[in-house]
Amino acid sequence: MEKLLARLQGRRAALLVLGLGSTTVAVFLLALIGFFSLGTSGDGDGGLIAGPGTEDTVPGEETTDTTVASTDTTAVTGPTGSTPGGTGPGGTSTTPVTYKDGSKFVPEAPPPPGEAPLPKGGNATGVSKTTIRYGVHAPTTFNKAPVPLAGPVMRGIDTYRTHLNSNGGINGRAIDLRFEDDEFTVGGAGTAGERLINEHQVFLLAGTLGVDQIKVVADKANKAKVPYFAGGGHEPLFNQMNLFQILSSYDTHVQKLADFLGTDPAYKGKKIGTLTSNTAQITPVVKVFDEALKKYGMRVNSNQTVEKPEQQSAAGYRGKILAFTDAEVDVVVPLTDPINTSGLIRECAQTCRWTYSFSNFAHDGETALALFGDEWGRKKVRGLSGGCYPNSDPAVMNNPAKCSSMGQAKAQFEAVHGAGSWTSTRNDKWGASTGYNSAAGYQWLFFKKAVTDLGSEVTRERLVASIKRYNGYRDLVTGPITYKGTTNYAHGAELMVVWEAQTSNKYKMISDGMVAGF
Repeated sequence: MEKLLARLQGRRAALLVLGLGSTTVAVFLLALIGFFSLGTSGDGDGGLIAGPGTEDTVPGEETTDTTVASTDTTAVTGPTGSTPGGTGPGGTSTTPVTYKDGSKFVPEAPPPPGEAPLPKGGNATGVSKTTIRYGVHAPTTFNKAPVPLAGPVMRGIDTYRTHLNSNGGINGRAIDLRFEDDEFTVGGAGTAGERLINEHQVFLLAGTLGVDQIKVVADKANKAKVPYFAGGGHEPLFNQMNLFQILSSYDTHVQKLADFLGTDPAYKGKKIGTLTSNTAQITPVVKVFDEALKKYGMRVNSNQTVEKPEQQSAAGYRGKILAFTDAEVDVVVPLTDPINTSGLIRECAQTCRWTYSFSNFAHDGETALALFGDEWGRKKVRGLSGGCYPNSDPAVMNNPAKCSSMGQAKAQFEAVHGAGSWTSTRNDKWGASTGYNSAAGYQWLFFKKAVTDLGSEVTRERLVASIKRYNGYRDLVTGPITYKGTTNYAHGAELMVVWEAQTSNKYKMISDGMVAGF
């Protein structure tokens, strides 16, 4: 027996350095989704992690760039007598083992039937024995002026990672969130990307709003071989950026919107105008929209381009208004940011004859409605969102078949912030916003399952391979997402929900949850 215990102690030591290149354990964690985003640090993090922009190291522990070699993953009975509760192929354990000192061995999940095992080894930069550094860039200011468009999303990301960390993290590792404000400008995005990659040395990166900013950071992440994910975008261009789509592409949004406009009695047969950001990341989407409208005998009658808000403000929107008026447009669809949309609405001064419709582009949130001065509520503007309205009928919201994980997003938010926080207004470092406006943050932890499946050997290469196994992944606030069996990782979710703007800067859900068609 003594000889057996000695052998087990030796094997235990080998397991505890599983995935080390030097002294750093290569174990990755992260969990996602929900719809628009998942957050940074919030009101509390369970005492497990530091807040955004702070160093999070454990005394005596070193977090370094490291390459992880292939290791033996055979599980054994721990010295405390805690026998693993199951075995996978070849007799390896499929459940964690916890030792007396609190350390854990977390075996890699066995591959699905017919699936090749994940590769071994790789780069574990940003992974320590207790944490994984997760970088997010978002516009919490506009060119340094406070316009917290992404504030609710960041609060959500922060809240859901706090909940995850408070419940053991992923395989025992907490998410160390590092946030940088990209100022909603290309220059700000460049600075944010450099800091997250080179100073914070994050394990993976995510973007939130603004395709031009996403393009800048994605290019930097691709060069540094940091896994990167974001939402929106034109599929051919997003796919070239080597990123994972975690929402729906702009192509999907305008195709679904064409189906909605072509069949909804209030919009069917109307003349369409588009207000489009003058960027290569968006302008090609107008043609996709126009082609999709043709099958309903409709088309884009007038497309007016706008510059980024800081450049457009001096020129104003009067020329766009005159062009839409001359084309006798009935419906304006903003393929731009809500700041530009609010500029058009402001200069219309309630005199423009058209109404509006939308499909995302950050317009499916009450922060955007507030910018529009209740104009959309008065017009009862209808459009599409990628997820259920998070303050709808509980019977619908809590039905995963209709609203995916939206009900779970509410439960986790209130577990962190307290009962009633979902519908109350919060005013913290992310700005003032009702709790449920942060639901999108749930989506930004979409990588949770992929990291969980890695077991104790967490590297960037293994993470990417694990994500590519996703086949109808549903722990999101959008419809399911599939990466398996495709080389187009920029497509994302396909289901949509019909929302209608109300007065007092509120939305309500019109469709019975997510739908595939109209």
